[in-house]
Amino acid sequence: MPSILQDNKLKIPYNAGPTAFQAHQERKRVKAVYGPWRSSKSTFACFAIVRKAAELAKINIGLKALMVRDTFSNLKDSTLKTWLEWFPHPYFSNLHMEQGRADLTFNYGGQKHSVLFRHGQTAQAASDFLSTDYGVIVLEEVVPVYNLTGNQQVSPGISEEVFKMCCGRLAQWGVDEPELILTFNPPMSTHWTNTRFIALTKTSRGRAELDRLNCGVYFFSRQENEKNLRKGYYDETAATLGDDTMIRRFINGEVISVYPGLPIFQKDFRYERHVRDRISPIQSRGFILGFDNPPHPACLFTQVDAKGRWLWIKELLGGYVHERLVEDIGMVRFSDMVKAALGAQFPTLGVDSYYYDPSCDSPGVTDESSVGDILRQKFAPVPGMPGLSPIPPRIESIRNRLNHSIDGDPALLVSAEGCPMAIEALAGGYRYGLKPSGTALMGYDPVKDVFSDIIDAAGYIGSRLFWGNVLSRLPKPTKAEPSVDSEVMGW
Repeated sequence: MPSILQDNKLKIPYNAGPTAFQAHQERKRVKAVYGPWRSSKSTFACFAIVRKAAELAKINIGLKALMVRDTFSNLKDSTLKTWLEWFPHPYFSNLHMEQGRADLTFNYGGQKHSVLFRHGQTAQAASDFLSTDYGVIVLEEVVPVYNLTGNQQVSPGISEEVFKMCCGRLAQWGVDEPELILTFNPPMSTHWTNTRFIALTKTSRGRAELDRLNCGVYFFSRQENEKNLRKGYYDETAATLGDDTMIRRFINGEVISVYPGLPIFQKDFRYERHVRDRISPIQSRGFILGFDNPPHPACLFTQVDAKGRWLWIKELLGGYVHERLVEDIGMVRFSDMVKAALGAQFPTLGVDSYYYDPSCDSPGVTDESSVGDILRQKFAPVPGMPGLSPIPPRIESIRNRLNHSIDGDPALLVSAEGCPMAIEALAGGYRYGLKPSGTALMGYDPVKDVFSDIIDAAGYIGSRLFWGNVLSRLPKPTKAEPSVDSEVMGW
């Protein structure tokens, strides 16, 4: 193979797409690069390192770079493989490999540069190689990947804690504009790459925050790199996958929920159809609340408008911090939290009715008071009643609303601002567990977690209002309602 350097410049036909070219040109400290399979994300990261080396060589500095993947096998078979395909050994890269690590050097611009290839998905695992400073750090495939059934993890991804540690290690002496690059397939909406980067691009306030933090977010679409692949690659791959969720995520590049198990509402729910950025409550009606039981209780604030559309306006979850269960919260404290939220965010609105877990009427362990008794005391004189105990009617009441239309609009609308976990639950988080084979359920009840808590709260409402004769159970308006939808939808 001939030398890939000529006149001390690379002779490699790298055809960067428009977005990749923009990402190379912009001087961002953090660059979040995401897209479908084979959209040149890893290639971009490799060339970003060499470009930075070329810049530093002009001021007589050798770059020290780090490329991280979650496991050693993924590191060797993907990240390092991509580097060596573009910059082969020994024509450009001098490679030394040991068990679980690879050290690589290359000469460019009269300077010697180094790239450390390491693996580690947690802060503890990454602590050894994050004890020094770098000019470029690349975190490859930070989002977990599951198999076709969604039941087994193929790639575990890299934790947010590792990302935070890397931010503090962009400190190589003499490098004024270091870069931290993250590459990943489209994440689940609750994953930290979405909440920290992608979701912020959707609003002007979020984009301003990204600018303040000197972060760039770049979507590498399939169209931009299709010219570098064999003809028909994406069509063939989509036909082979045959799974709508996998195609939407890994071929079309959509941010979509993929969790281990069998999703319950994923085929019924569409973000673009059922979600509004913000839903303002109807001032002429009070809330219909749904409660799930402690020790990690949940409350869903809803209304039903004059057309019969079910509006999910706000959620409140007890015991969770960033989807992690951290404390036991009883109903006395939680009902006070609900009342405080009502007073602070909706001071002109009251509660028309509430529905709760039937098990809430069971006496407590230490006294005869039940959770239902606590709710009746806290929300008196508002009428409350238990939802249906069987799970199927609760699920079907929600599914019915998702698939039903009223005057061309969905019969269930959810506020993105107020109900992020409910949206994620509908998108795939609420699910049945599957056995490792992926061919049988672990049980007949959905997985118990933060997603089941909020859907249970919704199901107690739905099972009473939308299971059977709906119209006779809808609440009556307390005064004349507005005739325009702008107040309801927040448009």
